[in-house]
This record gives sequence, structure tokens and C-alpha cells, in this order.
Amino acid sequence: MEQIIEVLLVEDDRYTCEAFEFCIHRNKKFHLAATTGKQSEGLEILKRGNIGAVILDLELDEGDGINFLTCMKQLNIEQPLVVVITNNQSEITMDCLHSMGVTFIYQKCNESYSPQVVLSIIEHTYPFRQRKNGCQMQIISYQRNQEERYQRDRIEEELKILGFKLNTRSNGYLVDAIYYTAFEIRGRECEMKEVYSVVAKKNKTKDVNVEKSIRDNIERTWMKTAPKQLELYYPFPISKESGAPTNMEFIKNMTRKIQSV
Repeated sequence: MEQIIEVLLVEDDRYTCEAFEFCIHRNKKFHLAATTGKQSEGLEILKRGNIGAVILDLELDEGDGINFLTCMKQLNIEQPLVVVITNNQSEITMDCLHSMGVTFIYQKCNESYSPQVVLSIIEHTYPFRQRKNGCQMQIISYQRNQEERYQRDRIEEELKILGFKLNTRSNGYLVDAIYYTAFEIRGRECEMKEVYSVVAKKNKTKDVNVEKSIRDNIERTWMKTAPKQLELYYPFPISKESGAPTNMEFIKNMTRKIQSV
């Protein structure tokens, strides 16, 4: 089945909107996801995902097309194909739009301009957008995997110099917990039960197993590793009563240490 292209129309002129809405509703290859004349509303619609193409005017009721494109590039979404329709004929503006990755710019004063022509451009260029995004997603995925492996190696090295025994399941839980707090929630304050739940889900086990395993691992390491080595590589206060950091203390302190390097 041929894919239907979801279109977001960002335009503040009522007659232009009506003309595009009429043409899109009559074309089975397109579906009008939404129409708005406001930059902020358009961006909120994009955040929901699934928009394949944006028809964008530069002058809006609120905001403008240039800032819309700038903000769109910062969204964590699959970037849509963009066709700009405008009365602006400035060469500087045109150069700016091309540098921002706009697929096509159509002057409204052009004698051949019409909603049907704009939709035809989208229809013919959309398959190339899909291929490009597919390649980009593969590259991004590879880069993310490489970055995650590098950061996990750093965490494992920090644990190793503290005396933790690597290649054990409990150390795997600890690496997952530190990585989660350091790089997925970026040190955001959270309850330990959230950390245990995430790690347990990844490793297909129970939250209580993760908590106990990490607890036993920390206590075992503090019993076996020389105090001077611990003081050197874990420069954080420890309760004299327990003699070892709690799970929360250890994970949060190691998160700060990893992030500071």
C-alpha cells in the first residue's frame, strides 16, 4: 500500500489555507494533519511526530518561518520535507533558506504557482527525503552506539580501579545504573526505585534483585579494597556507621565524577 504523506500547513492567509485544504482533500496521496498560522503551534504539532512534509509561509500571525525552521532543526524528530511558499524575493533570505535545508522555495508571484504544483513537488521529492532520512538515522544510531560504548567503558574503568570485579552480573547492574543517571537523565534528581526499575527491565529481572545485587557488590568491594585506594579514587564522605556508601550515595557520586571528566 502506498504511503500517505502527512502534511502540516503553516500559513496565516485564510484564502491560501482554503486553497491548499481543498487540493489536499482531493488528493489521495496526501492527508492534512493540521493547519496553523502560528510558529509555536506548528512546532508543537511537529513534536507529536509523523509529519512527512511542511508547507511553510515566512510571514505568520505569530513568529516567522525562519525561526520556525531553526527551532524545527532542534527537535528530536525525523525531519520533514519543507517547501516554502512566500512573497519574499530577497536573495539573502533565499540563501538562508537553502542553507537551512529547505527542499524547495516557491514564489507566490510566480505565474505557475498553485497549490497543485506545490503538492506535485512534494510528491516527487518525498521518496528522496525518505532515503536521506534513512541513511541519516543509520549514521546517528551508529554514533550513539559508539558514544554509549565509550561511556560504559569509562564507567567500568572507574569501577575497576576501586576494586570492583568486572564481568559479573551485579557489576553490569551497577554500570547500567550509573550510565542511566549520568547520560540518560543527565543527573536529574530521581528516586532510586526509578533507577532499579529501569535496570531491572533492561536485564529482565526484578527491582529487588538489582537493589540487593548492587548493595552486596558495594559492601564486598569496601571490605576487600585497601582503604587508601578507596580514599584516592572515591573522594567522597562515607558514614562511619555503615563503613560503605549506600547505593544512592555511590551511584550519585560516581555520576558526578564521570560527568566532571
